Amino acid sequence: MSTDKHHEIIGALLEAATRDQIGIQRAIEGMKVATTAQHTAAHELPGKIAKSVSDAIEPAVDIAANRVVKRFIEANRDADRAALAYQQAAKFSMVRIVGAALGLVCVGAAAIVAVAWMTAPTSAEIQALRDERAQLQREIAVLEERGARTDFTRCKLPPNERQTRLCARLDPAFEKDTWEGGYRILKNK
Repeated sequence: MSTDKHHEIIGALLEAATRDQIGIQRAIEGMKVATTAQHTAAHELPGKIAKSVSDAIEPAVDIAANRVVKRFIEANRDADRAALAYQQAAKFSMVRIVGAALGLVCVGAAAIVAVAWMTAPTSAEIQALRDERAQLQREIAVLEERGARTDFTRCKLPPNERQTRLCARLDPAFEKDTWEGGYRILKNK
């Protein structure tokens, strides 16, 4: 049963309870008026007439009071059923909302795990990358020993500036020193 039907049932039951309560209040007011009229008449009539009127009205008042009590009990019962139906509808709605939220969380978690599983490198790929990094580090060390950090550029040669030659910046700390074969110390970057 849908939540809207629960609300319609609850609304109808509450309307019936309200109508019955209004009817009960009118009946009680009518009884008060009748009782007041009876007391007035009882004081005005002689004792025997008052007693016979009282005896005649009393069963009618009891019947009316019993009807009012019966309707009040039915109205309370209907209101209890309406409250129970409302509670069940509220629980059902909450279960649906929580169930849907949990379902979405599970789907999201499964999607994250699937993407991670598909995109994450395997242990063999990780090991290959580590080996490649180690090889590159060894090659960098060899290149640095051979002057890879030296500050080189191309210099134009006078008088023909179209001609260029490889030139390097000398290290000022060793500027005056000449090494074996006329070599000099170059400056690193």
